[in-house]
Amino acid sequence: MELKDIVRQERLKRKWRQEDLGALIGRSQSHISDIEKGDMPKFDVACMLCEIFGIEPNKLWAEIRNESMGIDKIPIEGGGAVKQAEG
Repeated sequence: MELKDIVRQERLKRKWRQEDLGALIGRSQSHISDIEKGDMPKFDVACMLCEIFGIEPNKLWAEIRNESMGIDKIPIEGGGAVKQAEG
């Protein structure tokens, strides 16, 4: 899942408008809209989003990194992951 999808999903789960989320982090509605369209927020904004949504930053960054690198991984029991076979 991409960051834009995570932000939108978490915002909608709370029934917030883009304006509501923007106000919580001191940004405009259009800034939230840009993030939900795929613009990468600055580090401080991403950290505020993690805090508001209760997401561990390491998990979010791992998700973003894997997505940007095109890596599909399957979680395995006991932690870790294995690369998904193509086919």
